[in-house]
Amino acid sequence: MGKGCPRCRAPIKISGRNLIYTNPFRNSIPPRIAESDLGNENNLIRQWRQLKPGTVLKDRNGHSILIIFRGRSNPHEGPDYLNGVIFCEGRIIQGDIELHVKENDWKSHGHLFDHRYKNVMLHVVRQLSVEPVTDIITLILQGNSSKCELPGISLTETAMQHIFRMSIHRWDRKIALFRRNENWRNIYYPESLASLGTDGNKQQWRRLGRQLDWDYAQDRQIEEWVKNFLSKACTFHWHKRGVRPVRHPNLLFNKAASWLYDLNQLTQKELFDLNQLSRVEKLFRRTELGQGTWVEWCGNVHFPAGAMYSLSRKDEQYEDWLKLWLELRLPYSYGRFQKQFQKILSPKTLRSFPVLQGLIEMENHFCNHLLCQFCLLKRDI
Repeated sequence: MGKGCPRCRAPIKISGRNLIYTNPFRNSIPPRIAESDLGNENNLIRQWRQLKPGTVLKDRNGHSILIIFRGRSNPHEGPDYLNGVIFCEGRIIQGDIELHVKENDWKSHGHLFDHRYKNVMLHVVRQLSVEPVTDIITLILQGNSSKCELPGISLTETAMQHIFRMSIHRWDRKIALFRRNENWRNIYYPESLASLGTDGNKQQWRRLGRQLDWDYAQDRQIEEWVKNFLSKACTFHWHKRGVRPVRHPNLLFNKAASWLYDLNQLTQKELFDLNQLSRVEKLFRRTELGQGTWVEWCGNVHFPAGAMYSLSRKDEQYEDWLKLWLELRLPYSYGRFQKQFQKILSPKTLRSFPVLQGLIEMENHFCNHLLCQFCLLKRDI
């Protein structure tokens, strides 16, 4: 029976006795496979994600390849990374990037005649085939230990302070997004829509928000606004594969249009008055999107926008916005941090929104095999 590759969904021939993928959306690799010298594809993808610009690697012919931009991760069908940039043999090349454990996986996964892979310019593998399987530049990315080497003990107070300091850096950048733009609506509403794309389609939601006239919405009936919203939304290509059914865009269009229409009827003063927060929350709850989306929207959009409004008016609510942000807690944790820090951080701490923001910041700065030794957490344990 054939199952799909968990990344590209291409058919993989496997026997019933040695079934590896019991579900195309869940990677259930037995220990015998996971402990292979080559490692699995997820580790390869994780290592590529942590690769820093300026890294030089060798292709199968020994030529040096300078990685200028590793590409944008693609959570949907098609190549693993999109729009990467490399420097090779005196020229800059831009295109998509596909990663495999073995070079021959390019053929066995059916990419050879798949039009979605026509723009791939770089094939990254752990193990080369005896003969090239494609004309695409192929390089080897040697494995390294991607396992976090933090000891399994509770973090010290100093280490936790590092995390919170990093989280404040994230907070400041979120506020700065609104400081740089004169028309707050042109940032606030597109970013609010982008918060609906946590399972994918984030850029599509954001671009949709930028195409809508938010001043126009204030002078129209809701039926006319929703019709205009839907007509704009239908012009985008929306990913569905890899997106949870309840978050499919076509199920969210009407909810999103009505929610933001109602928000847009509030004045800026009403929207960013902390005394009106319960009113804002009531409008959100009508969408039935759940507590997780509420926390993500508040943490990434609404609270930073409110704080920026307070700063611009020089009122006393800025500290209150920050305090609320620091108290945000998700009903879940992020999977990668749950796995990495579950032995040293409590489940409650791993659901703290500011803690997770701090860990994202640390991941961006230190979670690379070349920089791991400089990790602030490791230094202060």
